[in-house]
Amino acid sequence: MGTDNTVMTTGMVEFKRALGFALGLREEYGGKVTPAFNEFTSEPDIVGHWETLGGEVIAEMLGYSTRLVRDARENGQGGEFSTLPAAIRDHGTYGPLIDVAEVLVNVLENDGGMVVDAENRRLVQELETLDMVAVFGLMVMSWNPPRKNGEATC
Repeated sequence: MGTDNTVMTTGMVEFKRALGFALGLREEYGGKVTPAFNEFTSEPDIVGHWETLGGEVIAEMLGYSTRLVRDARENGQGGEFSTLPAAIRDHGTYGPLIDVAEVLVNVLENDGGMVVDAENRRLVQELETLDMVAVFGLMVMSWNPPRKNGEATC
């Protein structure tokens, strides 16, 4: 049996933690994306914790979430922001952040990992922590969207 030489970076650990929390919220709300997203983005403990992580860790977390969306699209497991409920997509606060998330995915698809990682580091310098939490949440909530009668649940 071989050994696993994967080094768990802080960004990887924090990504897995945030992903697990976000998906747990979706489950807690019966697959309803809107209340899960709203709780994820408004949870003071998350925002406060992210503020302690540092820019490099947050940029790495955004990189993992960007790759999650790209892989989901390639594997037919979601990743399309158009499947997010209208309450999220049409909200004045999140519309521009959906654009940011889409740009990140497009950069990854067209320019590769190194360029998207640099873009994530730049965004961390420009965005407020709450906005970075929201971009992460938008990506995670678009992954493997729960369906009810062919539409994403709200």
